[in-house]
Amino acid sequence: MPGSSAHCERLVSSRRHDPSTGALRGMARNIARREGSIVAHATMSQEAATPRSLSTGDLSIWAATLIAFPVAGIAARAVAGPVDAVWTAVLAGAVAGAVIGTAQWFALKRIGADVRWIAATAAGLGIGLGVAYAVFGYGTSVADLAIVGAVSGLGIGVAQWWLLRHLVHGSIVWIPATAAAWALGWTVTTSIGVDPDDRWAVPGLSGALTITVLLGVVLWALARSGLRARASS
Repeated sequence: MPGSSAHCERLVSSRRHDPSTGALRGMARNIARREGSIVAHATMSQEAATPRSLSTGDLSIWAATLIAFPVAGIAARAVAGPVDAVWTAVLAGAVAGAVIGTAQWFALKRIGADVRWIAATAAGLGIGLGVAYAVFGYGTSVADLAIVGAVSGLGIGVAQWWLLRHLVHGSIVWIPATAAAWALGWTVTTSIGVDPDDRWAVPGLSGALTITVLLGVVLWALARSGLRARASS
């Protein structure tokens, strides 16, 4: 019958235009896969952007950075000579800071420190030692070298804090802690018989041990207080 034939054609046509159950399931699967991919990508990006906490191994590497101090002193002496003028203080501090900063950066990579740590340490020690010499001279007593250490450490602390503030909470304590550690490091190394007349840019191994241990404790405390998540670039 003509009417029945037309009705059948309309049914066939409507079925062609209406999505089937299988098609809907396929669309749902595709959407789920895309959403899962987006979530997985976001999770991996967040994990990659979040620095890890300091482990025992990281702290061991940090402790080993004390070896960089005598190397830094020798390198600074080879390039600039003894610290006997403002310009030699700046140059010797920059060279020594670059050596020490390289060792420290290697220890702090896991919490997000980058190579700018090297430049910051070089600039901080160069400026700090230069200012210390310009204002106070190098000195010959334990007290004199403590002042040199405090001002040198202050320069390093400010420069390193500028980067550390993006990595840990409460990083402002790094500035006075570094100044105090360097002052104590110079006090220790001068007290046990290191001759100030040699005019090194950095303290000896005993002072290096003092600085490294004290700042290692501060780093450990800062890392425990919380790490900042870095935004993906």
